[in-house]
Amino acid sequence: MINFPKKIPELKRNETKNWCAFYQKGRKRFAYINHRIRTSKIEVWCSGELNELVDKSKLEIFPREKIGYGWESNFPARFFLTNKNEIDSACNLLYEISYNNS
Repeated sequence: MINFPKKIPELKRNETKNWCAFYQKGRKRFAYINHRIRTSKIEVWCSGELNELVDKSKLEIFPREKIGYGWESNFPARFFLTNKNEIDSACNLLYEISYNNS
C-alpha cells in the first residue's frame, strides 16, 4: 500500500465542518474528503479537469452536482471509496492532482 504522507512532502490537513482539506505546504488545496460515520463510504472532492481525471484513474469519477460559487468551483470532480482495494488508486490520483495544483 502507498504511504500517502511520505509520497507528498509536507502534506497538511485542515478540518472544515464535516470535511478534511488536503494540501501541500505553500500550495493550494487539492482535495476535500468526507468520511461518513454511519456508512463505510468515503467521498472525495478533487481539483482537476473531469475528463482528464477519468482517463488517469481506475476509479469511477463523477461530476459534482450543485457546485456553489467561490472555492467549491475549484473541485468539480468527486469519487467514492467503498472498500480498501480502492485506496492505492485514490492515493495515486490525489498524488498526481497535488502536483498539478500550484
